[in-house]
Formats: sequence, structure tokens, C-alpha cells
Amino acid sequence: MLSAAGARWRPNWRSTAAALAVAGVLAGSWTWMVAPSERPAMAQPPFARPTTALQFTAAPPHDVASRRASVMRDPAPTVRVPETFAGTPDMKQVFDGHIGSVDPRQRRIAARAFDACVPAFLPGRGESASPEPLIRTLPPDRRVEREVAYRLLYVRCASFLRESREWLMGLQEELQVDPELQEPGLRAQDQLIAGRYERIEPLVSRALSSDDPAGVASLAGLAVRLAMLRNAESPDPDLIQRARAVDTALPWVACDLGLDCGANSIGALQLCAAQGMCDGDMLSRLMNQAVADGVDDAEVRAQHARLLSLIRNGSVMGTADLLP
Repeated sequence: MLSAAGARWRPNWRSTAAALAVAGVLAGSWTWMVAPSERPAMAQPPFARPTTALQFTAAPPHDVASRRASVMRDPAPTVRVPETFAGTPDMKQVFDGHIGSVDPRQRRIAARAFDACVPAFLPGRGESASPEPLIRTLPPDRRVEREVAYRLLYVRCASFLRESREWLMGLQEELQVDPELQEPGLRAQDQLIAGRYERIEPLVSRALSSDDPAGVASLAGLAVRLAMLRNAESPDPDLIQRARAVDTALPWVACDLGLDCGANSIGALQLCAAQGMCDGDMLSRLMNQAVADGVDDAEVRAQHARLLSLIRNGSVMGTADLLP
């Protein structure tokens, strides 16, 4: 998802859609994920090193013949969650209202508000902040919709961007040194890449919580990495396909738990601005892309129902529940 130190705070505006939908989620209003090819290569663990929780037999073959161009979603009641960005026009107001909390989940909301604006709109030295540099680089395809999305994002970030470049960069550095401000799912993937397998379980358990939907979304991408780890010598295509469905289902679960996923959400606007995915709400954009990329629609629905049920039942979960 992110590579060098500090990069985890940089939204990847080139591969957000693929990462969220297939092997990695995400978060203008939540933490963005990037494609596995843009993360450091995961070192192969020593032979027989993986812990018991990471060892599973291959999944039985399942029918992958039926693929549809869209995913029909059943309505689900919303549970009580920390404040999200729904209807909030000012990201700095969100930041100021949450960064001083003793609850790390609330502080992560503040960090996500900052990430929605910086470094995407960070001005160059001696320059004023503006969406124009990004707009000038847009291709002709869907240019009008993408320009509108950039301008709407910029309006929500305007209060932040009145501050100096030096102040914004200093704040970014301060946020980066606090590991609690990193989404637990992202931290779990970083630990997996580093080979520190013993640290993954508590992070996955923390992420799979009904009171922090962005934490659920941040796990997207981990299932595919676990599938590759379990069969490092000879990857099982059925297990990997199922893992892709899990990774795709996680943003859907997060939306059902209360994450702001509407057509005007920060995430939806970023998908439009960065990827030209401008039709429907955020989840529709991600799901349609996932199915187009070959993820099994029926399997996504099954994994969504399974994970949502486990989370709402208050189960304490780990990697074995994420990818059974």
C-alpha cells in the first residue's frame, strides 16, 4: 500500500480504484490503498515459518463462471459508529474536532481528513494552493466530471490550504510519527511485508470492529497477501480468487457499518477525479470495476454476508476469519 516512511500518508491518485476493488481499499475520507505492484515486494518467509493462524489448506474449487457487470446490494441497517465525513464540507473542521481526542479511532478520523487534502493539493514553494495543476493534467475522457470532482475536493480542503506549505508539511511529519494514526489494516499489511507475523493478529482483530468502519476497509488487500503466504511455493488459484472476493467485499462491509460511501463522499470524488470513475456511489464504482477485472460477483456477495454477520455478532476475529 505504501512504501517509504511517510508515504502511507500520500493518497495514490493513479491506482486507487484497482487497489480498493481488487487487492487493496481505501480513503479520501478513509485511507487509500494502492495496488500490490506499487508496494515493496513481500519477502518470502522462511520455510515452515508462518504461524498456525496463517496456515490453511486450499479452498475447494468454486463456480466462477457467472460474472455480472454490476453488483446488486441488499440494504443493511446502520450501527453506531464514530463520526464520519458524511455531509461535512470542511476537512479542517473535522481535523480540529477529532485530533485532540483520547480515542485513537477519533484521531484517525482527523488523520484521514488531513490525508484527503495533503499532499494532493500541497502547493509548491512560493506558490498558492490551487486545484489547477491537477486539472491541467486531465485527459479528454470525462474531463468535465473529473474537473468538477477536483474542485469539490478542493473546496472541502480550502481551510487547510490557507495555511502555509511549511505548516502543512510540519503537521504531516507530526502525524507520521504516531503509529496509532495509521489504520490497523495498513499496519497489518506493513507487518506482513516485513515478516513480523506475530504482530498481525491483534491488528486484524482491531480492524474487524463494527465501531470503526474505516478500519474494516483498511484491511482490503491483506486477504490476497495471506493467500499467497499460505501457499508460497505453489500459489493456489482458487484460494487467491476467493481472497480477491474478500478484499472486494471489505469496502462494502465498511459502507454497511456506516462509512460515508455516497456519490458525493470524499472517496467517490477521489475515484472520479483520479480514475474517471464518476457514475453511481463510491461502492458501485468499486464493485463494477472489480467485476470487470474478473472478481466473482457471487463470491463477493457471500464473503460480504459472512464478514458482516461476524462483525455484527461481536466476534473476536483474526486472519483465520478474514480468509477461512
